[in-house]
Amino acid sequence: MYLLNSLACMGIHVVIVTYPTSFVANLLSRLNRKYYIGYALWLLLISSVFGLLRYNAGGQWLIAQLFIICWCLSLIIEAVLITAKRFGVLITTNIAYALVFAILHWQFLQGTFNINSLFQYLLLLVFLKVVINGFVGFRVLSKANKTESMLTVPNIKSLWLHLGFYDVSQMVFRWMDKYIISLFLSAELSAIYFNGSVDIPFLSVILGAAGSASLIQMAYNKEDEDKHAVQLANYSSRLLSSVVFPLFFFFLFFSKELFIVLLSSKYLPSVPVFTISILIIPLYAYHLTSILQNRHKGAIINKGAILDLVLALALMYPLYKLIGLPGVALSCVISSYVQAGYYLRETSGLLKVKVFKLIPLNNWCIKLIVFSTVFIAIHYLLGLFFPYQKVLFLGIAAVIIICILSLYIEIKASKKKYGNRFATKEDI
Repeated sequence: MYLLNSLACMGIHVVIVTYPTSFVANLLSRLNRKYYIGYALWLLLISSVFGLLRYNAGGQWLIAQLFIICWCLSLIIEAVLITAKRFGVLITTNIAYALVFAILHWQFLQGTFNINSLFQYLLLLVFLKVVINGFVGFRVLSKANKTESMLTVPNIKSLWLHLGFYDVSQMVFRWMDKYIISLFLSAELSAIYFNGSVDIPFLSVILGAAGSASLIQMAYNKEDEDKHAVQLANYSSRLLSSVVFPLFFFFLFFSKELFIVLLSSKYLPSVPVFTISILIIPLYAYHLTSILQNRHKGAIINKGAILDLVLALALMYPLYKLIGLPGVALSCVISSYVQAGYYLRETSGLLKVKVFKLIPLNNWCIKLIVFSTVFIAIHYLLGLFFPYQKVLFLGIAAVIIICILSLYIEIKASKKKYGNRFATKEDI
């Protein structure tokens, strides 16, 4: 479903946040009708594939097809609201959506209705979200002052194609290792690897939010663009690291408790895979592609994506033979760090600054030392007095408190360093 949705969206929701609302409104009004017809046909094609898959699994074709269509439109409309800074509407509709979503799934687990009925309710839920957000989005676009730009349609089309490819390739890469393992190894080993390498979803949400915010800031900035981009990269990285680094050390030191309490002791062999997989988490402290996307360097973004994929595939088998299942996870971690280095090098060349000017290195080093020491101490002390379940829940409470305190301290420190440049009243 996630892969087909990425294909259906074609990167449209990603490229929209690159530009101000006025430019988006102007672009949409200028596009030839053939583009809208072509995209509608594409959306019908991809949604039909999902409908067929659900039908073959005993589901209802039309319900599944309409679900993918509504979900895709919802993401595109939300991108418009993000670039228009209509965060109040987004927060309200998404909180309501999440609450009803959770209630529906709870009722499904209780046996109140079957999977087909669940899809029907979810379709109604996401349709209401499209209607509400779509109404606000339409008003935003209709009232926007349609401004021209030096960018031509071919420029925008090129970036859109590159970002569409990147979005799909990242989704493929996210599931590639798990799919390969399922083909060549036993079901038991596949389950061990799957549980050990499972993505932590809210981290990508945090990074995506930071990336969208950065793109909006750069889209509306009219001053020294290169200097502003460097300062914005440092500012967002300081804030992100205040949340990402504590979470990284929590998952690192509390991994055993996570698997014993949330799954069972029989999945303890997943812990080494998990420990290697989470080494990628520190990369979430920097949004690697936002500046490149703002400067329409889609080709560079996709070269990095291909580099990531090819290197991971090349390392996967040798590392598996060397250290087993953790080696497969390590191949993905190594390729991700190489990709990060490539993006940083290209960004530094684009902005004509040294690589280390793009990241708050001193700030990061201090946080890594402090947070690692704190979580080693917390885990050790909790382990002395409590069983696994209490250790995990107290650890979760500790990481929440530490993230909030760290973010509060960093916001105050960043405000002294950068002033209100990245947090104006209009952005709140």
